[in-house]
Amino acid sequence: MKKRALLLGMMLTLAVTSVGCGKKEADANITEPIYEESSEEAVVGDVVDNEEEEDLPDGKVRNELTGELIDESLANQRPIAVMVDNESIALPHYGLTQADVVYEMMNSTENGRITRFMALVKDWETLEQFGSIRSARVTNCILAAEWNAVLCHDGGPFYIDEYIALPSVDDFNGGFSRVNNGKSREYTEYIVSGDLDKKQVQAKSIINIIQKITLNSPKKTLILRMEHLQLQ
Repeated sequence: MKKRALLLGMMLTLAVTSVGCGKKEADANITEPIYEESSEEAVVGDVVDNEEEEDLPDGKVRNELTGELIDESLANQRPIAVMVDNESIALPHYGLTQADVVYEMMNSTENGRITRFMALVKDWETLEQFGSIRSARVTNCILAAEWNAVLCHDGGPFYIDEYIALPSVDDFNGGFSRVNNGKSREYTEYIVSGDLDKKQVQAKSIINIIQKITLNSPKKTLILRMEHLQLQ
């Protein structure tokens, strides 16, 4: 009995010794990471511009609306954003195939959810007939300003007035040509050749900014007359 107890004790001692040796050998094989200090100094705020200027064909620039190549004479010409009716009675549309960007959005939830188009045109001097023209909404004021486009519309609800008055928004409100198409008056207004003059669109923002800054000035009447004369 004593021999068995002694033998069992020796076996336990050997087992513990083996585990301990194995752990030491494993610990000895663990390599701690070595951190090296970089000799290069980080430069804060140093931005490297790897973009190269695009080599465009002579006399061409990129249309900011589409990215397509256009004549360089149009480089600084502001686009227009035209409100176009989309009711069935207003069909057919005129000029939409000449638009660079066309938004279709719901005009109101109270008229059968009929949509309207807002068409952006860069080279608007080539338009022969575009429309028919209808009223604008707040969303149109915001989107037109994002493209630096002059909003072309005929009226709108009272709540767009504060947006039209913003310095960032320029618009032509009504005064376009009437085309006898046999329909009621609200479906007869179109932009036709000669309605828009390049000087009018380019100068529109200058006139509007002056008008809005001097809204309470004695010169208000004079400025309004200047704009009226320019649009004739």
